[in-house]
This record gives sequence, structure tokens and C-alpha cells, in this order.
Amino acid sequence: MLSKQELFDDFINLLNRHVKCNFDNETIILSSYDRQKVTDRIIAFRRRREKLFGQDLFADAAWDIMLDLYRAHLAKKTISVSSACIAAHVPPTTALRWLAVLEERNLIVREADTRDRRRVYVSLSPAAVMSLNGLIGGLVETDKRMSGSLSMAMDR
Repeated sequence: MLSKQELFDDFINLLNRHVKCNFDNETIILSSYDRQKVTDRIIAFRRRREKLFGQDLFADAAWDIMLDLYRAHLAKKTISVSSACIAAHVPPTTALRWLAVLEERNLIVREADTRDRRRVYVSLSPAAVMSLNGLIGGLVETDKRMSGSLSMAMDR
């Protein structure tokens, strides 16, 4: 028999797999798979764009960090500060400054590693996760609507 804590944890995990988002006054339910897929596509698009036009033209370290942390959140992975800096695609000192800005705006949370005091983990704040759920949810819904419109147009 499961304990109350195990039942609660299972319930929270179920909630985290499916998120309700409001989009154009409609409520849509998104799986973490949908959100993960769209996030991966955004990141892949950003890397392709950098290859075509150069990394310096579209530098957006804060957004790259947030996307990487969101992907980690969906995959239930932890990210160290050094990994977050690599995801920013800018020099480490610049990435650290952006991490400080994100922390000041309560978009990320730092947590010390209990086994290794030299390491610090970083994750999105609950408010940032909710905001990204809504943003990514809107992209998923737009993508679905566009796919439907495109297939309808092709049927004509």
C-alpha cells in the first residue's frame, strides 16, 4: 500500500505531465512531451540560425539559458551553473551576468549541491515555469492550428 507521501508525489507527477494553458481564451491541455518537442524545435532553430547568420547577430543569452532550463525542467534533470553558461552560447562571464539578472528578476533559483560545495545548481522559478508553459503552450496550439489550416488548404 502506498503512503500518503507517495500518493501525493504520484499526483504531483501526473499534474506535471499535463498542463492547462489559456490561449486565445481557450483552455488547452498540453503534455510534457508536446512542450518538450516545441522547446527542442526552438533550440534547434536558434542553432541553425546562428550557423547561417553568425552567433553574434542574434545573441540572446538569457533566452538560451531559460530554454535550456525549461528543457531540463521537463526532463526532470538538474543543471549546474557551468552547464547553464555553456547553453548561453556566450563567454562565461557574460553568461554569469545574465544568470544574475535572471535571479534578480526571480526567474531562476540557485541551489547548492549538498554533496559537492563547489557546485551550484540552477533551475527555473515556479513563476518562470508557469510563464513558459503558457508561452510554449501557445506555440503548440498555433502549430496545431496552422497544421490544420495547411492540411485544409491542401485538400481543396
